[in-house]
Amino acid sequence: MDAEHRHELKTNELNEILTHFPGFCKKHAHTIIGVALIIVAIISYFGFKSSKQKASGKQQTETTQQIQTIERDKVTVITGALAGTAPAETGFAKSALALELAAEGAKQPHSAAMALIKRGEALRAELHYTAGDVDKDLIDSNIKQAKEAYEQALIKAQGSTTLTAMAKYGLALCQEEIGDFTGAVEMYKAIAANEEFKGTIFPAQAQFRLDVMDDHKKQFKFVEAPKVTPLPGLDKAAMDALLRKEIHIEGAFPTERKPKDTTPPTEKPEDTSEKGKVYDVGPHPPKASDTEQK
Repeated sequence: MDAEHRHELKTNELNEILTHFPGFCKKHAHTIIGVALIIVAIISYFGFKSSKQKASGKQQTETTQQIQTIERDKVTVITGALAGTAPAETGFAKSALALELAAEGAKQPHSAAMALIKRGEALRAELHYTAGDVDKDLIDSNIKQAKEAYEQALIKAQGSTTLTAMAKYGLALCQEEIGDFTGAVEMYKAIAANEEFKGTIFPAQAQFRLDVMDDHKKQFKFVEAPKVTPLPGLDKAAMDALLRKEIHIEGAFPTERKPKDTTPPTEKPEDTSEKGKVYDVGPHPPKASDTEQK
């Protein structure tokens, strides 16, 4: 069969298909539409799944960043306190709110549980890392919200031993922080004795809290710092530097340094009243050699 003949056959087949195609479509219209809808559904499903995975990944990234922010803020506060520049406000309240929203939008229960646990930690951290005295109303409010977050986390943490232990440990810390030592001890003992938690760090942490519990029950009264009268001509920054011993001003602290004694030492006059006198102390005892000669 030559090339020309093959071309003629293909042309005839194409003409036949085009001639009968409208009738074929009309006859099998329902089947064609059904297949087309299935193809569209498959494409839409994978496209939606991909978009959903991207959104979920973005949300998990944002939650992780908020958790890292809590730890970073702790280090910032501690470093600032050691340097005498502790921030007046912290970012723990902002992190707690962001983690609450992350928990609400989480698609996976365990992701929501982790966000809620870290929210409770942020609320408690605000009380511990805030400079100066903390208002009682703020303590009550934050501990209440933290306990609610841990309790919600317990519900969503089902199936995860680690998350369950974390939530229960957080609840025990809340009880200790409000002064309910009896309730805290019971919770710590339950965590330490739970066989399911043996593969986590929380039994050891609970036991440590039990070991130091008595120290936390003690009430300490700190001695009031002496009042400092500002020196004339010094602003607050200079006065703070003076108190930190970064600068020295003569006479600023009268009791700090004793004036150097420049008076030359006086020589004690020699006592010559007994010099040159001879005392008779009586006969000397005989020597051994004298006794032998006699």
